[in-house]
Amino acid sequence: MKKTRILAMLLVIVMTVGSFTIYASGGDYAYSIGTNYDGGLFDNDVDTSGDAIYAATVFSLAGYNSYYNIKPTISYISGNNPAGNPRLESSVLFFSGHGNTNHIAFNYKKKGGVYACGIIQGENQGEVWVSPTSGTSYACIEDYDMGAVELVVLGACNTASGSNNITKDIVDNGAGAAVGWSAKVSASSHSYWLERFVDELAAGSTVTQAKQYANSFTYNDSDVKKAEIEGDEYLTLSNAVAKSLRNNQNLEVIDSNKLTNEEKASRKINIEKELTINYSVKEKNEDLISILCKEDSTFNLEEYKVVISETKNEKIIDYIKLINGVETNAGFTIFVKDEIVTDIYKNNIEKCDKKLINRMPKVNEKKLLEKVLDNLSSEYKVIEQSGKLMYDVNTGKYNYIVLTDYIVNEDESLGRSEYSIEIN
Repeated sequence: MKKTRILAMLLVIVMTVGSFTIYASGGDYAYSIGTNYDGGLFDNDVDTSGDAIYAATVFSLAGYNSYYNIKPTISYISGNNPAGNPRLESSVLFFSGHGNTNHIAFNYKKKGGVYACGIIQGENQGEVWVSPTSGTSYACIEDYDMGAVELVVLGACNTASGSNNITKDIVDNGAGAAVGWSAKVSASSHSYWLERFVDELAAGSTVTQAKQYANSFTYNDSDVKKAEIEGDEYLTLSNAVAKSLRNNQNLEVIDSNKLTNEEKASRKINIEKELTINYSVKEKNEDLISILCKEDSTFNLEEYKVVISETKNEKIIDYIKLINGVETNAGFTIFVKDEIVTDIYKNNIEKCDKKLINRMPKVNEKKLLEKVLDNLSSEYKVIEQSGKLMYDVNTGKYNYIVLTDYIVNEDESLGRSEYSIEIN
């Protein structure tokens, strides 16, 4: 699902065979879990380790005794924290990996055995449940008392899909709030989303505010915006100390997408009067266009692609800027609730210039799609694949984005790889 990305930390870290502690002064515990699936996809393996490391660092800065594990085993997941309580009953739980409606599954470098592990809906009288189809060992959510759990992040495909899912089950079992996805989510897009989300949580934002901040950006895969919150939407982390990686002077994050508070504020567009908008976006809304024209003086609907991401509480409308018919990472993101526009954000609009694109590269789409498929693990079953040409207004480069949906194992854990291939 993810690619590893670099994180340089100037914190004290203790390593115990794939499990790490990032010291903090608080008494509450936070656990973040991801792994390298060694999927054999293209030039890099599917790896969610970076998500877990980043989240654990953020939760440490927020005041938690924070741990991450990138080689998880069933004994680790179902084991106890240093206070003698089950890890799955700790204050904050963060998972990033493959999953589906009722589970999240890990399998470090396809080693199987104890590494084929995860969490799943239901109960099994306190015992680990072993799937008869995949052999994966699962800790059953309903075997744990989650009354002390503040927040659970279930970063995987379809974890909030349908009316009966693991995200809802966790809240029904006592957790304050849980975040899952109602769609398949891909690679680096999801990693960027998760980083922004947890960073806002550490800064003291509510779950809803953190979700909106992450959703306000443009991604190669817009489905990452289909995050659902179960439980208390206005929950804040009890240990949050208004710190985040964005402003921490003792931490260097190798990420050009980090924004200062001033840069964050400049992205939000002022709405002077109430705006209503039709969800179909087929009708021109002159008041809305007037606002957007202030940011893009040459605004023309024909030069934007409209993408709508729907959750149970709102709709997110992305106006994606097209230059010579090619999608870019610039545009506007509009939040709509009950047909009322609540917020508008701009993304890289000031960097758009048609003159920057002085050539259109030739792309053999079939060859690029086949190249990704050729490197897909033989253990995976491909469901769907799509590709699109993108122009990055920050770098001035073309990239061909390939999204591949696949089934990982007999438990129907889902994955979506995302590969960006630079086109010269």
